[in-house]
Amino acid sequence: LFPPEQTGRPTKSRRKLEALDSLVISTTHNVSSKLCQAAAKIIRKAAQLVPEEDEDQALTVETVTYLLEDTHMPSTYRSRTSTQLGGTLKNLKKLEQALVILNKVFDVEEE
Repeated sequence: LFPPEQTGRPTKSRRKLEALDSLVISTTHNVSSKLCQAAAKIIRKAAQLVPEEDEDQALTVETVTYLLEDTHMPSTYRSRTSTQLGGTLKNLKKLEQALVILNKVFDVEEE
């Protein structure tokens, strides 16, 4: 994104931008984790509306709830920023699954 530096050292404005990037990534990850926790609570309430005879949907709801609550990030990436970005993407995918489940529980048609 940036042209190579003449001296090989990052400029002051670039260091500020990198710090801002890190802050945005960290905040986004924290928000996505909190959204997963909130979605787990909502799914738990929605699970009460699943008919007892619908074992498949009950199992799916239970699985998605478990996944939403599991926001632990393994350190398989080289940097903290990469770990947070990876965690954020996983959290967004879990939230997508939660919304699909809620649509099924409340019989909302997808457009």
